[in-house]
Amino acid sequence: MIRQSLKRERRRFTAKRLFVGRTFLSVFASLHGRTGMSVLRHNNALTHQALMRCRMPSPNGNAGLHVRWEKAGLVLDALPIPWNADAVLVEANVRLPRGNTEKTDFALRLGEEASPLPAELIVRGEGRALSRILFRLPVPAQSARTRVHWREHPLGEIEIPVLERQAILDSLALELPSIHVTLGTSTVACGAFVGVWWRRLPTE
Repeated sequence: MIRQSLKRERRRFTAKRLFVGRTFLSVFASLHGRTGMSVLRHNNALTHQALMRCRMPSPNGNAGLHVRWEKAGLVLDALPIPWNADAVLVEANVRLPRGNTEKTDFALRLGEEASPLPAELIVRGEGRALSRILFRLPVPAQSARTRVHWREHPLGEIEIPVLERQAILDSLALELPSIHVTLGTSTVACGAFVGVWWRRLPTE
């Protein structure tokens, strides 16, 4: 008798708890214009999206960004980038979220007012390896900071150092010039120079 009474009380308690839960979902759904199950699915989708964002391998988000430059088909790492380089290459090493990820999901923004530049190539990593997101852009007129985004989420930013043309010209100097004289078919280096005999050097 005691066991049967306990079973009946347990069933009544479970039924009351289910009733309260269903009542809460129906009231919540009526306030938000959704059914109870659609509310739960919506919340689960938002939680899944927040957890599956694309992310950099380091806590500060900048260690996965690299800047290189291209000249005459060669890719060089030496910085700063000369003003006459063919292009600037920015690489982001990231862990991609599950599901389909397109090049248009990534964007590079050079300054606040510049239009976002989509990624040129995605090299997907195998297994636990990082994926490489590659951007190619013209050489900026001056040094600038650039930021990489995945959809609306910033992944990190990095400096693009540019060596401007005028800076190279200002630092250009001619040291220890050598003067040569052509005698017939021979070319002889000048061993001494007397200033009073100076007239002019031919320009051709």
